[in-house]
Formats: sequence, C-alpha cells, structure tokens
Amino acid sequence: MKLIFMRHGIPDFMYGNGKYSGQAKCVGQTNYPLSTAGCRQIERGALALKENNIPQVIYSSPLLRCVQSSCILRPYFDCGIYFAEDLAEIHMGEWENLLFSQIKARYPQEYHRRGYAMGDYCVPGGESFLEVQTRAAALVRQAAADAAADDTILFVTHIGVIRSLLCLCEDRPLAHLFEYSLDYGEYLEVSPSVF
Repeated sequence: MKLIFMRHGIPDFMYGNGKYSGQAKCVGQTNYPLSTAGCRQIERGALALKENNIPQVIYSSPLLRCVQSSCILRPYFDCGIYFAEDLAEIHMGEWENLLFSQIKARYPQEYHRRGYAMGDYCVPGGESFLEVQTRAAALVRQAAADAAADDTILFVTHIGVIRSLLCLCEDRPLAHLFEYSLDYGEYLEVSPSVF
C-alpha cells in the first residue's frame, strides 16, 4: 500500500484592489479558490504522479482549494473522491484571515505563547496542531484499513495537516512541524506502517 500526501495548488489570495499584497496572511480554513497558477501546479503534479503512482482513491479536504485540486486530479486517475472534514486545514479561530502583522499587533502575548507551544497552543475559537494531527491521523488510518493491500491512496490536503502528520510519521514533537516544507501542488509518499 502507498499513502501519498499532496498539497493543494496555490489559492487565489486576491483581496482589496484585486491584487495580492504580498503580506503573509493567516489563511487556515478561509475558503479561497485555486488561482490560475494553482490549477497549473496541480496539473503538473498529476503528470508527475501518474508516472509512478496511480491512486485507486482520492481523499480530499472539503475546502474549496482542495476540492478544485481533486477535481483537476480525478480525470488523470479515473478514481473516486471522498471529501473528509478531518483533512481540513487548522482552524485559526480569531486569527483567521488576518495578516500576521495584525495578529502580532492585536494578540502579542498569545502570538508569543503560540511560538513556544506550537503543538498544543489553541488560538481562541480555533484548534491546536495536536487536534489537527489527531483527526487527520484517524482518517488516514481508516482509509488505509478500508483499502486493499496493494492500493495507492492520495490525500489532497493542506500544509498544516501534512506537517502535523509528518511529525507523527517521524515520531517528532509538533514543535518541529515548521521544519517540513512542501510546495503547492507537490506530493510525498509516507509509510503506511506508521498509521
């Protein structure tokens, strides 16, 4: 069995005058669609993936950027798509959709605390990376249990989910999650034995 995690394509972060400001924003579960560049990233990812892996099923976050990514992928593999809330990005509560400069100004103590307890800290009204890891790992375990031994399962999800699962795969504390990176539209394979 192969488990493959793919990050959605770059979302359309257009706001204000219709141009991306270039400032870092706390997106979380804000439901942005894919950008044109994001669609191309997923098409390139599909072609690369198709060379060595043909998934029998796709599990996707229900957020629009993942739904659209999965719908681009599906014709390449002719398989079913299941949309799963447990693959949604971390919910950032009161920080959702704010610029990081705004978060630092409005919530300086909370921002500082989160930096020292990345895995366990829960933004007011949101969730922690530990909660993300727990819900996503349960979904991956169930998907693997439902699959045949020689199946390939593709999970289309978000960087926060992928990072939290990589910490679990490598038995590392969530304090290390920002040491992992995966560009938009890229994928990686993980061992099913962890789940």
